[in-house]
Amino acid sequence: AIAARAAELVTTARETEVAERVKAIELIDTRKAAEQAAITIKVAAEAERQKGRPFEKIAAFAKWLASNNEHSRLLSVLPPEQAIRDGGLFLSYVAAMEHMGRWKALRELIRKNPSIPIPPAITSLILARCAHFLKEPSELVRSHLQEGLQRAAVVKDRATMMTIGNTADEFGHPDIAMEAFTLLASQPTLRLSMLERMIQLRQRQRDLPAMIDLIDLCLKEQPKNPGYVEAWCYLKLLEGSEMEKAADTIRRLVEADPGRVPTAALVQAFAAYRFGDLETAGREANSVV
Repeated sequence: AIAARAAELVTTARETEVAERVKAIELIDTRKAAEQAAITIKVAAEAERQKGRPFEKIAAFAKWLASNNEHSRLLSVLPPEQAIRDGGLFLSYVAAMEHMGRWKALRELIRKNPSIPIPPAITSLILARCAHFLKEPSELVRSHLQEGLQRAAVVKDRATMMTIGNTADEFGHPDIAMEAFTLLASQPTLRLSMLERMIQLRQRQRDLPAMIDLIDLCLKEQPKNPGYVEAWCYLKLLEGSEMEKAADTIRRLVEADPGRVPTAALVQAFAAYRFGDLETAGREANSVV
């Protein structure tokens, strides 16, 4: 009855006053809160009922808890000795432990159970994450990441290689990230996206020559891509090499597509500035504003 009344108020909102609209929203929110509370109570009761049951009986419910991000309940229902029996479920168990910050317990669980049915590369990745969040020496984190990348590369596990690359970047090991992205760039479908990731890494390192080398590789794949052309011109002007070619290229790019994004005009303004033509630089920059 409450839901029906709320729906009626919403559908006739044009004919109601503001107070009635607010009342409709409150009725809907109240029902949603009540429904959620009921679900929470049912899940809690089922979790208590499932505790201590054999793995075969509890597995389906444990997977449901994992899929619904019920981390604390998953850990309370599923003992570690049962979690390690199923690779997919164990990864959900790992996610729950990570979410709860149980890094030390997670590391000990993996060390004591070397035959857990998950890929060795993922084991190394989990150990790297444990070491990082336990604030252990950076070299230990690095060692686990390097080992994981090597293991993933042997079996061509590109998804794990990508995860390791992203994790290495996040944890401050750009050389391992570069290695991962370089390996992935050998795949035609990933080549450009990985080259762009590597450019971002080199940009943070302020390695201008490396950025130019990577943009050159992008242009070999897509020589007419205006974004790559624009980036090449800007980097060359910044470096101070082939500036005439860069200035001419960006000029032709702007002339070919005057409605292009403003960054091309800014690069053209920068080219004028590099050649000491402050009047043109100002005019081009102002045209973007």
